[in-house]
Amino acid sequence: MIALDHIDEVIATIRSSQTDEIARNALMQKFGLSEKQAVAILDMRLRRLTGLEREKIEEEYKELLALIEDLKAILASEARQRQIIKDELEDMKKKYGDPRRSEITIDTSDLDVEDLIADEEMVITLTKQGYIKRMNANVYRNQHKGGAGVIGMKTKEDDYVTQIMHVRTHNTLLFFTSTGRTYRLKAYEVPEAGSRNSRGTAMVNVLPLAVGESVTTMIDLERVQEDVNLFMVTEFGVVKRTAIEEYRNIRRSGLNAINLDEGDHLISVNVTNGSQDILLGTKLGIAIRFSENDVRLMKRAAHGVRGIKLNAGDVVVGAGVLNTDESEAQVFTISEEGFGKRNDAEAYT
Repeated sequence: MIALDHIDEVIATIRSSQTDEIARNALMQKFGLSEKQAVAILDMRLRRLTGLEREKIEEEYKELLALIEDLKAILASEARQRQIIKDELEDMKKKYGDPRRSEITIDTSDLDVEDLIADEEMVITLTKQGYIKRMNANVYRNQHKGGAGVIGMKTKEDDYVTQIMHVRTHNTLLFFTSTGRTYRLKAYEVPEAGSRNSRGTAMVNVLPLAVGESVTTMIDLERVQEDVNLFMVTEFGVVKRTAIEEYRNIRRSGLNAINLDEGDHLISVNVTNGSQDILLGTKLGIAIRFSENDVRLMKRAAHGVRGIKLNAGDVVVGAGVLNTDESEAQVFTISEEGFGKRNDAEAYT
């Protein structure tokens, strides 16, 4: 519109300029135009200077002004914005709303949670009072002989660590309890502790333990061979030997590992290879050694047989496994008051 209103001056300015650049700069300076506006004037054909073209340009100008005002009104009104979006979506629905050609179904592929968990080295710690925790093995750095060591976990008063296992997160663990039950968990299902000083999580929050029931032994199934046995010992001196295959498919809710007499408790579960000796020790200091083959293989739900005859008031407090081919094997015994002694294993034959 500026060019049309000052057509004679625009033509004179262009004619007096030696180059396009000079003409553009002159138009910008004389009429306050932007660079794009000046270029548009230079590119304009002479036929657009006719009266009819002028009317057309004026009409376009009015339409642009009206469009600008309408767009400003839209930006200022959330209701109009929503209505425009709604109208455009309805138009798209009418244009592209043909019946769906693809079929949406529930994914039937099996997604195993284990696939989403990294298979890492872990250390699992269990205490006498039933606290358990899992830590990345890297937390326990290597040290040279004579090192001061590091704190492995913080325990409650009168509590102490009974078992430490080095496992991988995908390994399957068996837990045997004082009531003769056994449970199965993946290592990654054991709660991971935030620090080495952490006490861990109470086992009652990890396994469905009954009141007074505690974990006696943990076993890593991935670290034992397929043809080994589990040798169980109770406080009342009952022993039982069962193939480990009987326990590889334990459901999460648990199963009976051994049927106990009333008042009896499972105190020990050891992995044996079929050719080892068993050593039992009692509260009153009595010990007995015998071949595991003296105890026949039994089914999972069996009661077991007598392993040692106990005197009144006596109970079994410990059990160990001896290799018959180790002539220099030794046995270390320690009492409740802290007295200990070491003997050759042959002394118990």
